[in-house]
Amino acid sequence: MRKYCTYETSLALKARGYDEPCELFYTTAVRHNGVVLSLDDELDLKSEGRGDEIEYVHGGYIGYAYNTNTQGWLGEFDCSCPTIQDVLDWMMKEGFYVAIDFYCDYDEYPPTGEKFYHEPTWDWRIKRLSDGTTFLENVDGILYGDKETAEKAAIRAYLKTLDEHKKVC
Repeated sequence: MRKYCTYETSLALKARGYDEPCELFYTTAVRHNGVVLSLDDELDLKSEGRGDEIEYVHGGYIGYAYNTNTQGWLGEFDCSCPTIQDVLDWMMKEGFYVAIDFYCDYDEYPPTGEKFYHEPTWDWRIKRLSDGTTFLENVDGILYGDKETAEKAAIRAYLKTLDEHKKVC
């Protein structure tokens, strides 16, 4: 199952230059009384003078970026909706990779020597492809309950670091 970035992360990626083709995209949802409207329904409400009843929710709708009828890419969307793997691949193009560390500790019951395993946890580091040195690491001491959550945390930290570096330059 594919895991996708949130709208907020996708916008941050766009602001940092992410411009890769994706299967899905985030766009503005046009709603009336909680129901998503078609373009015709939206225009009908406006022509009836009820345009103030329309709600526009940025990032509130996910659509397919490729139209199979016209065999072309659609335009007019807020930002791409990449998978976590899409972003990790993009980071590699940018010269960085996310290293995920897996931990599974255990305690030993002394009288019998039986081992009781704890739940597995994951941690992350971001390395430079050029020389393998660490660019950024998880210094919060938080270990994650699954690999995907660790990858998402690494991506958010990477984007935050790029934003902070941009402010300094």
